[in-house]
Amino acid sequence: MARYIGLGSNEPIDDSERRVANALRRLPDPWTILHHVSWQSKRGGRQGDGEADFIILHPREGVVVIEVKGGGIDVDRGRWMTTDRFGKRHDIKNPYEQATASKHALIGWLREHGLGSRVRVGHAVVFPHMDAVPFLGPAAQRQITISKTDLLDVDAAVARSLTHWSLEANLSAKDLEEVVALLAPTVSASPTLASASDDAEANMIVFTAEQIEAFSRLRAQRGGLGLVGIHREWIMAAAR
Repeated sequence: MARYIGLGSNEPIDDSERRVANALRRLPDPWTILHHVSWQSKRGGRQGDGEADFIILHPREGVVVIEVKGGGIDVDRGRWMTTDRFGKRHDIKNPYEQATASKHALIGWLREHGLGSRVRVGHAVVFPHMDAVPFLGPAAQRQITISKTDLLDVDAAVARSLTHWSLEANLSAKDLEEVVALLAPTVSASPTLASASDDAEANMIVFTAEQIEAFSRLRAQRGGLGLVGIHREWIMAAAR
C-alpha cells in the first residue's frame, strides 16, 4: 500500500478530496501520497506560490501533481463556471490551468533543491463525482483526466498519466525522503531561555503598571476606602 501523508489533516474534510485520497491509498508501495501541499519557488525570475491538492511520488516512475474538481462541470465557451445555491453563475479557475501552474512551480522548486534533473513531473485532474467526463477543451486530454469510474482502477488511471507525460525518475530512497521531508517537514522548536526570561520580565512590568493604575484610582476617589478596601482592591488588581 502507498504511504499517505496529510499536511492539512490526517483525513481530508472535503468529500471530493476524501474520495480521491481513498483511491490513491490503494496504489502499491513505494508510492508516496502528499495531500494539500504548498511551496514557493521562482518562475520566470520571480517568486511565486505553488499548491496542489495531491502530489504522488515514485522513485522510478516520477511525480504527478493532481488537482481535484468536485461536483458537476459547467463550461461556457471555454470559461469554467459554477452555479451557487441562488442560481447565480460565477467564474472559477480552469482546473487544468491550475494543475499546470502547480506542476511548473514544483519543477522550479525541485531545481532549486538540486533534484530537478532527477525526476520528471506531470499533472492530472480528477473529477470524483463524475462517472464520465466529456471533452473539456484541448488542455483536458483523456490520459490526464480521471473520473469517478477511473478511480475504481486507480493504478491504470495513474499509469495513463505517467505514459502521457513520459515520466521517469532516478531517486534513491534517501532522495525520496529528502523531497518528502522538504514538502512535509517534521520540526520541533522551543524558545530559548533568554527569550522566555525576557517575556516573563515584560509581563512583570505590565503587571506592576496595572497595580499602579489601581492605586491611582483609589487615591482619586473622595474619602478613600480605608486600608482594608485598598488591600482588597490591590488583590483584585493583582489577580487580573
